[in-house]
Amino acid sequence: MLENMEYYPDEEFCRIIFNPPQITYKRDDGSIASSVFKDEGGVSVDRVCGDSDEDVMFRFCNRLTPKDFFAFFFFRAKVCIDSNIVIIHKPLPKNGYHYELYNEYTDDKEYKSLTRGQSRALAKQARKVMNFLLDDLEW
Repeated sequence: MLENMEYYPDEEFCRIIFNPPQITYKRDDGSIASSVFKDEGGVSVDRVCGDSDEDVMFRFCNRLTPKDFFAFFFFRAKVCIDSNIVIIHKPLPKNGYHYELYNEYTDDKEYKSLTRGQSRALAKQARKVMNFLLDDLEW
């Protein structure tokens, strides 16, 4: 389990898209679509903790079949801070690195899904890494 639940502006988080993609993951110009960062139940991400891209992918391989995931989208916590996105640590039984992203915390103590603008901010700043374990993968 992770000891330090604090995060820093330059720290990276990762979102995965499953294979085959069930959402539009890229725009006509080839850039990342904001739909990558939309989920009514909170956007599931993993804390990278300074690991290499390959180590993050292999971490997922410990829980899932490698062909289950399509692409990884990495972003820095700073975009969340700048866009008022709440990062909540929600560890899973086999994944202490799991977090969820929400819109600001409301007065009625509920989290709301990200706004369109927040999802766009994440997509604009994110970098894509294709799953190198899949053959003949195209973006």
